[in-house]
Parts: sequence; structure tokens; C-alpha cells
Amino acid sequence: MIYIFFIFINILILLFSKKINFYLNIYDEVNFERKIHKIRTPLTGGLIILFNLGIICIFELLYLFNYFPFKIILFNLISFLFFIFFFLLGLYDDKYNLNANIKFLILILISYFLLLLNNEFLIREIIFTNYQIKLENNIIIYCFTIFCFLSIINAFNMFDGINLQLGLLSFFIIFILILLNPTIIFLHILLIALFNFILLNYNGKIFFGDSGSILIASVIGAILINLHNSQLILSETILALLFLPGIDMIRLFVTRFYKSRNPFSPDNNHIHHLIIKYHSVMVANIVLISFTLLSYLIFKLSPNILINIPINTIIYFTLIFYFSSKTKV
Repeated sequence: MIYIFFIFINILILLFSKKINFYLNIYDEVNFERKIHKIRTPLTGGLIILFNLGIICIFELLYLFNYFPFKIILFNLISFLFFIFFFLLGLYDDKYNLNANIKFLILILISYFLLLLNNEFLIREIIFTNYQIKLENNIIIYCFTIFCFLSIINAFNMFDGINLQLGLLSFFIIFILILLNPTIIFLHILLIALFNFILLNYNGKIFFGDSGSILIASVIGAILINLHNSQLILSETILALLFLPGIDMIRLFVTRFYKSRNPFSPDNNHIHHLIIKYHSVMVANIVLISFTLLSYLIFKLSPNILINIPINTIIYFTLIFYFSSKTKV
């Protein structure tokens, strides 16, 4: 019954998406130097996620989930309010093009106060299959957790470049987490919301924008940390699921530093840019999601990070070299 309700809600969002977009009037304008879309497109994808989170929060406050014999990982009202702050920061950036350094500092502040008021998201130990690392010092715990949050947010933000790209990655991550933890209702609901976004994003009817990418990154980051702290997933799983956006972000940062540029300055050197230079967007998405699946399988087959990280890194840079040197056909 709960799934039918949320499916119905998301169908309503689909039906009224044009009116919502018209009312908010926040669009990604055409920019042929950096972007491939040819018409101004609404940046309201994050609202789908936020709306579903809001309903979940209401259900939790009314204790409606107590009637379901399932485990559920939900965020309390304080956490939901901070997700709203993440969303609003991105929305402001979508509307007024906020300075990247200022946005980074605000993200640090929001993350810090979130952890200060809700220490469930603090990473106190890093748990691998064969060993674990305990973080004893509070300063190290806060700094490491904020670093993880900001890394996921920036990686997702930089990975959001073509239709379906970030939506499919997020969908894949939540789908894998459901396979590992099938009784957590929240994950199923989030999957429904992401599917709704993918339907609209497929033909370029809406984009995530910074508001959506920051929101979904902060939510998925919180989920991964929550599951990890509850020992429902291990660190290897997180590395596997986030490997592609993570290593692409690192490569871009190193390249920009080498060229004496701001690491947050935009360019057309992302992996999806290299692929769509000579191939379709669909081919790019197939390559990227296939790599993520392969990365996950490699981590599952060999939990030793000293083996799987080098293997995935070699595969990644092989793709980068191939698509960088490919001639147009």
C-alpha cells in the first residue's frame, strides 16, 4: 500500500511538472561552449527528491511507518531541514551562479552544523572486510566526515553533465543498496522518486541542476554513512559504488591544478565530454553505468582494496586514453 501511495504521488508530479517548472522559473540556459542541450531546460529535478523526502518525514512524524513490519532508515526532522538547506544552496547557485569558493565554504558550514546536531552521521570507524580503522580524536572524526560529505557532493555535481548520467548512477547505487538491504522501505521510495526523475530527464524535460545534484549527493552520502555505521555495508561497497565519479573528480582536480586553474572551474574534460565528443549520449551512459557495474563486481570478487583499486584505476584511465585519442568516425 505504501508503495502504491508513493507511485501515485510521483505520477501526479509527472502530470504537473510543466506547471511546477513554469511557476519556479529556474532554467539552465543554452551555452554552446560548455553545454550540449539546445533549449532552456528547467532545473527542478531536485524538487522530486525533496518532495518525496518531505512526505517520508511527515509519515515518520505521524508514526505511520510503525504499522509496517519492516526496518526503515529515516532521517529525523533536523536532518531533513539540513537537506533543505543543501537544496536551497544549490537552487540559489542555479539562479544566481554563486561563486564556487563561497559555495564550498557554505557546504562546509552546513555539513558541520548537520553533524553537530545529528551525530548519527559521524564516521567513527572505517570498516573493511578484514580490518577496521578507529578514529579516536573528535577533530579528526568531524574533519573526515565533512571531507567525505563534500567529496560525494562535489563528485556528483561534476558527474552531472548529460541526460540520465547522474540519475542512472543514483538509481544504480540505491538499487544495489536495496539488494543488500531489501527490508529498508526508505530505499524503495527513493528508487521510485529517482525513476520518476529519469522519465522526465530522458528527453531533457528537466535537469537536476546544482540543487538536485547537491541534494541527491547529500542524501546518498547520509544513507551510505548510516548503513556503514550500522555495519550493514562495508567501506569496500562505498568505494565501489562511488569509484567512477570519485576518480573522475580527482583527475579533473589534478589536471586543473597542473594548469594553474581553480579546481572548481568548469571545463569540457569530464569523462562524459570525452565520450560524447564522438558518440551519442546513450553510448556514454551505457559506458559509464557499465563501468560502475564492473567496478562493483571487481570489489565484490576481490575485497582487497590493494588489488581492486589499481585494477579499476587502470580500466578507468584506459577508457580516458581511448576516448581522448579516438578519431571521429
